[in-house]
Amino acid sequence: GCLQQSRVAGESIRTLCKSVEQSAEAASVIQASNEQQAVGVGQVSNAMSYIDQAMRQNVAGATQLEEAARQISDLGHSLKELVERYKM
Repeated sequence: GCLQQSRVAGESIRTLCKSVEQSAEAASVIQASNEQQAVGVGQVSNAMSYIDQAMRQNVAGATQLEEAARQISDLGHSLKELVERYKM
């Protein structure tokens, strides 16, 4: 009767408490995972910024090399013209 219903109600409450505790633990694990993912995303973002910066520096370096090669070529042509003048 009444005693049996009380036992069933008590067991139901204990089961519910365990479920709530398990849900709270799962929420904590999810939160920790989200925080780790946020850190990971930040690290990837920083790495991408470094890669972008390195690429820009490489482009700038290549442009400077191209300009230096053009200047050397111009100097070579000028030197060749000068040498040809003195040959005559």
